[in-house]
Amino acid sequence: YGFDGRNVIVDVTERSTYRLEVLLHPRPVMLEGLTVVAERLAEIKKRLRNRLRAAPVSTRALDQDRLLRTAAVDVLEFLRFEGSLRVVPCGMDARSRACVMRRGRSVEPRVCIDEMPAFGALDQLSTYRPQELYRIEVYSSGAEIRAYTHQFMERMASGPKALIPYGFAC
Repeated sequence: YGFDGRNVIVDVTERSTYRLEVLLHPRPVMLEGLTVVAERLAEIKKRLRNRLRAAPVSTRALDQDRLLRTAAVDVLEFLRFEGSLRVVPCGMDARSRACVMRRGRSVEPRVCIDEMPAFGALDQLSTYRPQELYRIEVYSSGAEIRAYTHQFMERMASGPKALIPYGFAC
């Protein structure tokens, strides 16, 4: 990014030992665009962090670095290990097959993906690989989970929108 392309034809033989340097000319307009997106992304991260800190319950953010490093095959498995959630089967009247254990009872958490309600709650998260998400926020020991995809963060960087405060249904 930020450079003009160049095609170079090179004959390479088995005994070639020379070093080739190709000069690329910068395109400053592209570099400026990347700076603006990076600044907007930093602002969005700050807003997410502030919302998390302002919540009147215990909170935990699982960032992109952890999501990329995990060996978990899906987000539900990731939350079991990294998010310290005790995932248990739901009762018969629940919409989801997976719930979390909170205060000695099985609870179906409210799950939002990209600020939208996820029907099927934790079951919906099991359809994502951890690498597909940018960030996961866990509120009140798993009573609410908010997940953000890379595409959502890109859309927010191109034109920020309001985030839904904790405590309001997403």
